[in-house]
Amino acid sequence: MKKLPLDKKTIQEFFIWLAFDKTTTLNDLQIKADNAEEIKLGDFIANYSHNNSDYTHDELMERIVKYYTQLHDDDFSILHRHCQAFCELFEENEGKVFANDILGEIKYASEKIEYAR
Repeated sequence: MKKLPLDKKTIQEFFIWLAFDKTTTLNDLQIKADNAEEIKLGDFIANYSHNNSDYTHDELMERIVKYYTQLHDDDFSILHRHCQAFCELFEENEGKVFANDILGEIKYASEKIEYAR
């Protein structure tokens, strides 16, 4: 299986898609962060609960596989672990967070994943 790019930009785009949807961009998020705005989370992350582990695990796996169709096992494991941690950060947020908070977490996760590879 070939290794797909897991560069910082691609990872950030993935986490934005995970947290919101494909219409939200890094630039959109940066503008909201610069203006200290709150932003509504997407359905998946707003409804994420590690207490419902079978459902969440399956849904998260499906999203990773949908975005990265042919990940090497090691990369998949690294990405999955960081996705779980990322989603758990926003479990209790009533569907809204400050854009600066989630942008910071997206940048942090992308750096950690890139470094782990």
